Amino acid sequence: MTKTSNANIPADYTLKEIRSRIIKELLNLIIILEMEKRESLSGYDIIDLVKEKFDETISPGTAYSTLYAIERKGLIYGESDGRKTLYTLTEKGKAAASVIRTSQKEIAGICLKIYK
Repeated sequence: MTKTSNANIPADYTLKEIRSRIIKELLNLIIILEMEKRESLSGYDIIDLVKEKFDETISPGTAYSTLYAIERKGLIYGESDGRKTLYTLTEKGKAAASVIRTSQKEIAGICLKIYK
């Protein structure tokens, strides 16, 4: 693969920025699929997960706004112990995770169509 210089590329189109935007746009899918593997997750667990898995830093605002949006759709349920809120998948969330997981090829295909 040939590496090109980013000197003349607008900031919105660098590989780093594109990666960051994709991860943030798909954060809801990332969270739902990760919750399928674990019993529960907090906002800071999500921040750590994204850092470990993608080497990308997201803000607490990004993590929590995504969690709240998923919760409003009824896919997860948050329970606070007064110190932190732990989120778990609801039955509706488990069904969504199953659809996301079984649609892996179709989702990847959408990304590939960008280049056609």
